[in-house]
Amino acid sequence: VADALGENVVNASFRLRADQGRLRAQLYQGKAVVSEWVDGDGATIVDVRVGAADLYRLLRAAGCTLEQWHAGTLSVPAGDGANE
Repeated sequence: VADALGENVVNASFRLRADQGRLRAQLYQGKAVVSEWVDGDGATIVDVRVGAADLYRLLRAAGCTLEQWHAGTLSVPAGDGANE
């Protein structure tokens, strides 16, 4: 639907800390999660596909900011994350 409306869609992998379960749940509720796995350090990695506006809304609702995502509080692995 987002593609049909011309909305910017975000395809990314994000590394979530254990205390970010609320954000993880909201990503699932918004049907944004494409896949999920646990990395070697025990962190949860989620691949998401979601409209940019929805992602910003979910971040705000979870008490997160884009700056936190970019600063590494929530980190974005290089590539698609599947081979890391």
